[in-house]
Amino acid sequence: MAKRDSGLDLKGSLVIDKIADLKKSFDQAVKKGKPLNLFSSDIIDIDLTGIQFLHYAGQQSRLNHVPVSFNFKLAPEQRLMLERNGFSNLLDLLK
Repeated sequence: MAKRDSGLDLKGSLVIDKIADLKKSFDQAVKKGKPLNLFSSDIIDIDLTGIQFLHYAGQQSRLNHVPVSFNFKLAPEQRLMLERNGFSNLLDLLK
């Protein structure tokens, strides 16, 4: 994951061993109160912890009144997996 002025590049992984560092960077960015962009050109891995982080990011955005945009490209099979497992609401965030 790389930090940029405009946001956080997730580098393709939303998995348990990456989330602690991502959450720390995200929380620091939200404290600044400026709009934030979470992005990745290609999500390779995603697990339940990654899904929980996306929910957390959306919640923190609303609670702290900090606009957060999600710019991800998911493979069709990842989109289908989210839909079939009850996470279709995340697909609205990830447009």
